[in-house]
Amino acid sequence: ISLIGKGIYGDAVIVTELGGHDLPIVGMGLAFFELHISRPGEILHENVAPPGTPHPILAGVRAVELLQERAQALAQHPIPRLGPETIFVGRFQSGDYFNRLPTECRIAGTRRFGPERSLDEVRGEFDSLARRITSETGAQVEVRLDGVESFSTPENDRIVKVIRGAHQRVTGEELPLV
Repeated sequence: ISLIGKGIYGDAVIVTELGGHDLPIVGMGLAFFELHISRPGEILHENVAPPGTPHPILAGVRAVELLQERAQALAQHPIPRLGPETIFVGRFQSGDYFNRLPTECRIAGTRRFGPERSLDEVRGEFDSLARRITSETGAQVEVRLDGVESFSTPENDRIVKVIRGAHQRVTGEELPLV
């Protein structure tokens, strides 16, 4: 980043992290997401919650259902060398006691995406999900999303040929593309 800040740009980047016995030419982007689902007011005993009060846990369940539906649709379209895009929910948190209506629910996970999609497009997917959950449940949904873009380099690109050629000369073996 400091080179770019100085106005120095290159034609390619070689990332040597993890070393390896193959050359990655395509990789998934990775978005970390958190859905903060909430309703106004305070935590209420289940017997005094007014009818129609949004239930953050039920809104969270609906969000997970919709995420799972999207994950199943993505699984039907594998990307060459990568496999399918994915959605993974790793955390679902809400409530403080078994008979109280909470004011919030938090769901967090990852969304892996291929080079045909951008982080902004993924953010748009989650914003659309948030609007749908709000519309269906009355709960408010805030999306927090951060991540890194995917990448793709054509296998006939000059940098790929140079690296594979150097590997062949040094090891006597062909460097597989992944």
